[in-house]
Amino acid sequence: MMQIVGSKVWAGEDGPESDVVFTTRVRLARNLRGFAFVNRANAVQSSEIIRIVQGALAHSANDPRMQWFDMATLSPRERMLLVERSLVSHQFAHADGPRSAGVSTDEALALLVNEEDHLRIQALRPGLQVKEAFAAATALDEVLAERLEFAFHPRWGFLTACPTNVGTGLRVSAMLHLPALALERQLPRLQAGVKELNLIIRGFQGEGSTPEGGLFQISNQVTLGLSAAEITDTFANTILPEILAWERAARHHYLSTQRAQAVDRAAREIGVLQSATLMGRDEALKRLGRIRHAIGLGLIEGMALGEVNRLVVAVQSAHLAWARPAAATDQESERSERASLLRDALAKATVTQSSSRS
Repeated sequence: MMQIVGSKVWAGEDGPESDVVFTTRVRLARNLRGFAFVNRANAVQSSEIIRIVQGALAHSANDPRMQWFDMATLSPRERMLLVERSLVSHQFAHADGPRSAGVSTDEALALLVNEEDHLRIQALRPGLQVKEAFAAATALDEVLAERLEFAFHPRWGFLTACPTNVGTGLRVSAMLHLPALALERQLPRLQAGVKELNLIIRGFQGEGSTPEGGLFQISNQVTLGLSAAEITDTFANTILPEILAWERAARHHYLSTQRAQAVDRAAREIGVLQSATLMGRDEALKRLGRIRHAIGLGLIEGMALGEVNRLVVAVQSAHLAWARPAAATDQESERSERASLLRDALAKATVTQSSSRS
């Protein structure tokens, strides 16, 4: 089994506005000049791209000391470990051809070689930290640019395999926990507003996934015609604060008008998680989302947001089997081990009705 390089950057850590913002991610798409795009490159060319990129970092004085994973040699479970930690996408994990993932020791940086583009530079931060994530991704981009020549056009900017990434090649996203908007049935309004702002909303694990536990990813769609500063400033200072204010207003309304129901809901979730003997992955994520919501409302003691964040990773199938080998035996054993993990983790959690939080 591969060595997991560290504890996931947002698992167990609280960042700014972490009651709503799970994590912030900044991604830069780059391609090497003189090479065909990934979807047109042959195996020899793809392997050469990996060699060149890894060599560029190895010979740099600012090498971030990444651990490299050859995706073709990893087992399906090992690939899913990387997916569950939000270090690589499902598509990258299960694609064909030579591809490699570099991960920094703290998992705050990831460099995917031969995904949709030759390079995907990714920076993760807990909570709302757009500028910090952008600074980290840009620093790695500059290290690579010292020894690599990127495909760039004076008018169009960085050239990418997908036209929507042409320009800055920048995607800024945030994983948001929006349970109150769901309870207040305001998600359709959010989805309509997101579309009007040229944003895209996705599920828990990005493109092709569904929202789980009230978790959504929101990111920009337009990179051409805007500077990186304009994209990051708008996302960090306008878009996210508006969504946060909306979610918190919904939480205030829910707690002020349905306090008894909110307390009862929290008590029931704790009761189930403290006593269940079998638990599926989807049910676990849904119930953890409700626990996280109740903590944000100030209705639960003996459990912190960071602990819930860790559990969101730990209850997923590959991580559960990695930490508890018995979970890999069969489906029932996996459900049993997951329930055991949750019982232990929530053993001291209790409901309080004395909260004045809104």
